[in-house]
Amino acid sequence: AVIKDWVTPEWLGAMRDAAVDSAGLERLTAKGFLRTARRGFAFVHHLVSTVVYTSIPAEVRRRLHHAVAEHLRLLDAPVSAVAYHAYEADDGPRAMEELDRAGTAAVQCLDLGAASQFYSRALEGVRREWGRGRMRENELDQLAVDLAHRLAAVLRRRGDTLAAKGVLEETLSVAAGEDASRAG
Repeated sequence: AVIKDWVTPEWLGAMRDAAVDSAGLERLTAKGFLRTARRGFAFVHHLVSTVVYTSIPAEVRRRLHHAVAEHLRLLDAPVSAVAYHAYEADDGPRAMEELDRAGTAAVQCLDLGAASQFYSRALEGVRREWGRGRMRENELDQLAVDLAHRLAAVLRRRGDTLAAKGVLEETLSVAAGEDASRAG
């Protein structure tokens, strides 16, 4: 459910660094939860996947997303896939970097909706990091301003100048030292 795509038992095993219970996958298929194809296994419906996903405790989901992101990095997977899992894993600075790269790639492909989502999530990552002490505040402030500029540019290109203005004003007020605005 965390992967949200077709997976093979081999892929699952490599990601988990452990053998996968193929018989268990077959039982889930026989009971109508999974479907199979040459590509591997997938849930029969997105609602089944959603129910399974939401039933996983949040900390376990974060660890699973982290494992998926690490495995995707080893496979040199597209940055958008890595960024999604790094964000869901709350991988901090690394997730922000990958989300920024995914946003830039989306802009280059003229997918402004995806770019907006990636930059927004990267900016949310900065908000999460304020107060955690894993990065210096001045570095976070600069990153927030840079991300806000990129997000605002995308929003303007999409015709949403009011949202672009709001993103810039909020980020600049926090970076300018209005500590009450910082998350944490």
